[in-house]
Amino acid sequence: MLDFGIDATIKDLAMTLSATPYYGRITDVVSYRYDAHPTQPGVSIIRTENLGGAKIYGLELSAEKYFNKYLNLFASLTLNHSEIIDDPKKNGNQLRNSPDYWGSVGLNYPQSRYC
Repeated sequence: MLDFGIDATIKDLAMTLSATPYYGRITDVVSYRYDAHPTQPGVSIIRTENLGGAKIYGLELSAEKYFNKYLNLFASLTLNHSEIIDDPKKNGNQLRNSPDYWGSVGLNYPQSRYC
């Protein structure tokens, strides 16, 4: 994996911003699939599959705004792409459990370093 991050602090606005692009190659990816048992309700069958290699790349973004020394708002967003590259039957497909995007927003009640 390779990543390179940039962080910026805007003191006048009591805000921090960050961006981190990343790229990685994975060898010997193991994928898991959970299937319902055909005759026993509530029972799952776990199937594993070796997919060979994959590449994954994307961008992580985040922002944090401090309102006072007790309250701040944060938000993050990850834009992600994965691709199987070493399985002739599945080349070009995305990895399971590797979403195209993921984000969060929330409020914290921390002891701020700005106020």
